[in-house]
Amino acid sequence: MVYESSILSYSTNIKINKMSKRFKLELAIFLFEYSKNKFDCDGFDLLPERHKEWIRNEVVNEMDQLLRL
Repeated sequence: MVYESSILSYSTNIKINKMSKRFKLELAIFLFEYSKNKFDCDGFDLLPERHKEWIRNEVVNEMDQLLRL
């Protein structure tokens, strides 16, 4: 019984790690494309800090609305 639960736990951790990697990749792609379209630049990393903060606030506000926080 303990062996089965450890296998399930291991399997769950693998799925969570894959989802976490996918989320980070999708977020990076989104930030890159959003920055290019919103500020006509070559990507998020090249933006000034105030523009990065503006995008961050916009993303966080939208996430809060979606999560009803």
